[in-house]
Amino acid sequence: MRKNVKPLTVMAFLLAVLTISAFAMPEVSAQQPIRKKTFPYINAIPNPVGVGQEVLIHTGELTPHAHGYGWDVEVIITKPDGTKETIHAKTDSTGGTGVVYKPDQKGIYKLQTHFPEQTITIPLFLWEAATLLPPGSIMEEGYSDVLELVVQEEPVPIYPGHPLPSEYWVRPIDSQLREWNVIGGNWLYRTGPYRNVFAPNNDYAPEAPHILWAKTLRGDIGALVGGGGGVGGGEYDAHGYKTGDAYEGEWLNPIIISGVLYYNKYWSALTYDTEIYPGAYSTPPGVVAVDLHTGEVLWERDDIRVSFGQIYEYDSPNQHGAIAYLVEDTGMVYGSFTEPPQGDGSSLSKMCLQAATCISVLMGK
Repeated sequence: MRKNVKPLTVMAFLLAVLTISAFAMPEVSAQQPIRKKTFPYINAIPNPVGVGQEVLIHTGELTPHAHGYGWDVEVIITKPDGTKETIHAKTDSTGGTGVVYKPDQKGIYKLQTHFPEQTITIPLFLWEAATLLPPGSIMEEGYSDVLELVVQEEPVPIYPGHPLPSEYWVRPIDSQLREWNVIGGNWLYRTGPYRNVFAPNNDYAPEAPHILWAKTLRGDIGALVGGGGGVGGGEYDAHGYKTGDAYEGEWLNPIIISGVLYYNKYWSALTYDTEIYPGAYSTPPGVVAVDLHTGEVLWERDDIRVSFGQIYEYDSPNQHGAIAYLVEDTGMVYGSFTEPPQGDGSSLSKMCLQAATCISVLMGK
């Protein structure tokens, strides 16, 4: 019997050790989350600035987020009297954002960006390292350097404006002349269901010297008919020729974009020779682009028509700007023609969105 005591004792001892080890040893199979150092930043403009003037604070983290996501950041502001103020902000996907602030004291303000620790919930690509952070990775807490904002009693001059022109001016209008937007409007489509056009706000047109007409408005005779034995015949007396512009309008939906007039050569109700244009029965094509300032014909196209204009304003985290389009709407086909003001209208390409819907883009050279 004694011979079996020692093996049983050893076995019991080993079981006890294994049990204790299972509770005492940490779990090594769970992967620790990746931790990334952060680099918050801050800037302010203008600096110095006057009391009560607006300051644009640029704050954020150098690491961009994924599209549609942003970081939570805080701007810690220490005023000259020692009091503190915290502004909470959400960045866009570039990692940065802007905050408008108005200092109310004279002296030195101290600004600092605080980036609280955050856990990402989606895969995040790190461009500088060409690596991918998996969900669950931790963006570590960080602080930017302290920025000193000098606030003085006297207001600082803001970016100067530019008065409207008092002499003859031409296009294109430099985009830095912000105040000139009131005289740089466009006419994109007719406002009524018929061919007549109501043009409001004509009393707000610029009074600066300019050439009213550099090109004959109409191609008909115009002026006085004549009578009393003249060539026109006595029955016309002192009548004048009809101008045609009272109700119908001069063209079918003329379009003006950036000082360039685009118009169709023919009414949509006219028919044309099917031998010249096989398969077609109406709406003859033909578009003319004219410089409104000089009357110069920039280009003509005999294979397209225009229905209206469109200016698409595009804003994204990376770029901003507007794109001008001339649009042809023929029912089943929606064509879009884009034409820079100085283009010659010679390049045309088409992109089909659906089987029955195509977009044509006219790029000027």
